[in-house]
Order: sequence, then structure tokens, then C-alpha cells
Amino acid sequence: PDSPLIPKVMIRINEYYYLKENYPVAARVSGKFIERFPEHELASRMAFRWGQCHYKQEAYSKAAERFEEFAKRYPDDQLCAEALFWAGESFRMDKDVPMAFRYYNRCRWDYPESEAAKYARGRLALPEMPAGSLTDSCSGTRYMHPVSRTAPSAVSGISCREMPGSRRTSRTVRSRPGRKLARMR
Repeated sequence: PDSPLIPKVMIRINEYYYLKENYPVAARVSGKFIERFPEHELASRMAFRWGQCHYKQEAYSKAAERFEEFAKRYPDDQLCAEALFWAGESFRMDKDVPMAFRYYNRCRWDYPESEAAKYARGRLALPEMPAGSLTDSCSGTRYMHPVSRTAPSAVSGISCREMPGSRRTSRTVRSRPGRKLARMR
């Protein structure tokens, strides 16, 4: 029971069931791994996989819990930015837009150079996100899609500024302290 091979075997079992798309079993193995080996060098990877398993099962509230827990337990891990993005995505799929908004923003603020932050900025451009979420956090500038004058689709996962052919519209208003943004038409 105390063999050093047990964690490696559990990881391989998890990987096997995950690749076979048997996500309930893979999630149970991940949970047992974290419960039994919380300080293992690969515990963070298994914690992330636990969230992925729930997301793949479309158990979005459980996935959001797992990704939130990951971000709290492993804030310095290289997967933390992705965990924040996937927490936001899980909340969005569970129709909890305010929490999705919070986690997308946290991802882009805490890890601005990460690939996950690019995807988070794209998701913040979705129509269901609260007004003002398209504002660039650095300059306070709003970006719009040049053709439709609406938020770009986030399917590609690119931020508004990075979309080919995008530009600031003539109706872009920079916020100044003490002034409200003009309404976009």
C-alpha cells in the first residue's frame, strides 16, 4: 500500500480512462490521487485533469469547483492561468455569467502574457458578458469588430486587437478619471 509505484500507476490508469473517454472513472482516479498524494510532484497535473474530466462530462459546476480549487492550491503552477480560464468557461457553460466574467478577468489580469489570457480576452468579447468587458485593461480603450461594429466572435480565442483586419473604430472613447464612457452605437 505504501509503494512508491502507486502514484505512477494511478496516473497511468487515469490517463488510460481519460483517453478512452471514460471520464467518470478518470475523475474518480484523479480525486483519489489528490486525496492520497496531495504533495506528490504531479499532484497539480492530476488536480487539473480532475477538472477536465468533469468538464468533459458536462458537469460544469463540479468542473468550476475543481478549477477554482486548483487556482487556490497551486497559484504558482504553470497551469494556473489555464485553470482560471477553464473555471470561467465552466461557469459560462453553467450559465453563471458574472462568475465567468470574474474568472476570465482574473486570468487576463494575473497572467496577461499567457495563452489562456488571450482566450479569456476573446471570451470577454462575447455578447453575454457585462458591458465594459471589451475595454482594454491597460489603455481603457474599447475595441470593436471593424465590419459589424460588434464584439468579435471568441470562437478563435483571439483578443479583439489581435484579429486580422481589426482596428479602433472612430467611435472609440478613452476613459478619463471622473468621466463616463460615451455610449457605443
